Amino acid sequence: KMWQQMPYRDSWSALVGTRFWSESSISDYAQQLRQLQVPVYIMGGWHDELRDQGIIALLNLPESRILIGPWKHCMNPGFGLLQEIHRFFDTYLKGLPTGLAAEPRVHYYTMDGSGGGSWHSATTWPVPGERSERWYLSTGQKLVRRPPSRAAVSSFTVRTDVDCPEGGVGPFMQPCLHP
Repeated sequence: KMWQQMPYRDSWSALVGTRFWSESSISDYAQQLRQLQVPVYIMGGWHDELRDQGIIALLNLPESRILIGPWKHCMNPGFGLLQEIHRFFDTYLKGLPTGLAAEPRVHYYTMDGSGGGSWHSATTWPVPGERSERWYLSTGQKLVRRPPSRAAVSSFTVRTDVDCPEGGVGPFMQPCLHP
């Protein structure tokens, strides 16, 4: 119900009595965090509907760290998140030598397409060695790497009644319905 009440960043939610998106978004506090050089630990998943927000925060907060795993929002099966949180707080709140400050600030999981994958670390995002690729919509609604010789004209129907698997969120931030 809360998501339905808040389609926009400044929408008010009567359920929690706030403008939840703007009040809980790190972007509203980014300037102060940068000035104070406050480290922030960002955790997200590739299957999270908000996956881009963590990367945006990382790029705007130089003292931040990010962990991106193969999970959905607020989930981290098989990963010792509580231990990682303790390590972060021990490092930045207690000043204990945990080794975390010397590690790369980006930890991410890559999926191999067969259900497996592996963890990687990097000091920056985008990670070194990655490059952007431009893809084009071609005739027949196909993606191609070269610009088509003529503009592709295509139309399609956007379906807003599609169910999302396992309790996801559908178009326009509406909860998906399940049988």
